[in-house]
Amino acid sequence: MTEMDRTKAPGIQIGQIFLEHVQFSHRDDYLNLPLTTPAVVGNVNVQLETGISPDARTGIVRVQVWTLPENKPIYNFRVAMTALVAVDPAAPNMPLSTYLAGPGAALLFPFVRQVVADMTLRARFGPIWLSPTNVLPMAAAPVPAQVPGKKAEPKRVKVQRKR
Repeated sequence: MTEMDRTKAPGIQIGQIFLEHVQFSHRDDYLNLPLTTPAVVGNVNVQLETGISPDARTGIVRVQVWTLPENKPIYNFRVAMTALVAVDPAAPNMPLSTYLAGPGAALLFPFVRQVVADMTLRARFGPIWLSPTNVLPMAAAPVPAQVPGKKAEPKRVKVQRKR
């Protein structure tokens, strides 16, 4: 399957979306800070990883977001969300590689944003709302050829947290 019929649904099924990893802490001096301290984390890293099975029938999308310690963020966190997807055998249309390089990546970022907001909501200095981010350019970048036994270099982008 190389061509997609744009008049039909993509023919991709989302098997699962799940929270794979969460890590959270306040910075070390948080108890000494006034309650009016703004919840600022500075830039965060965003990493997108995709993978396709050898038969190109199933795939995975993972989005990770984490704070950068050198920014001395008020909160330190790392969140990873993962989606398992498959070509719909009853109505295949879009190649899985095309889905992973576009809609699949865009699918997960709102879930990550929500986890970060929920996780920080009850923290001492209030919630962090990650800006909506267009992950499509990052996802559409060409994937280097895989060398067997070597892990692919992840794609990364920084986003600014806005209050």
